Amino acid sequence: GRPFNWRVAVSALSAGVTPYKQVQVTVSYVDENSQTQVVSLMNYVTYPYIHVISNNIPAGAVVTPSYQRLYSVPVTFSTKKSIQLSYNLAIRVNNAANIQALDTVYTLARLVKNGSVLAYFYPETRTPIMTQPLINNWVELDGLSLQGCTLEILWHKETAVPGAGVVTLKTGNVIVIAVEDKS
Repeated sequence: GRPFNWRVAVSALSAGVTPYKQVQVTVSYVDENSQTQVVSLMNYVTYPYIHVISNNIPAGAVVTPSYQRLYSVPVTFSTKKSIQLSYNLAIRVNNAANIQALDTVYTLARLVKNGSVLAYFYPETRTPIMTQPLINNWVELDGLSLQGCTLEILWHKETAVPGAGVVTLKTGNVIVIAVEDKS
């Protein structure tokens, strides 16, 4: 039943590359002997730090019948991250010889560490070459330790007639958003 005063102080700090906040709660009151008492608690809380990588993919890459790397970027963070990846690609049919209605361009994204695949982003896209020249994908992976990783976007084409047509990248962009994992 005694009145009390309280104060909360929050300050943003940094320890290396991991951002955190120092939270201090101080409560003061007058006890039964008319003495002012002060209780203070302090804690450090990491907070989500957002990393954004946004790049254009240079035009001209040729899609082949076997998967090949279209784009790669290093993604190295000291804390576990959740990654959201968005990519938009526009393709150009340079030569439509023997391309059939169901011939398709596939794209797939993955994380690679020390030459081994750490994780795949799903779903893989499937885009008809002649009827849909735009490829869009938004995918997410949660709770990853990403020291020394590379994010890659791969692509390939499947055609009914082997070697049909020539398809290249007209334009493309990639956005990677990484935040501290909530687990």
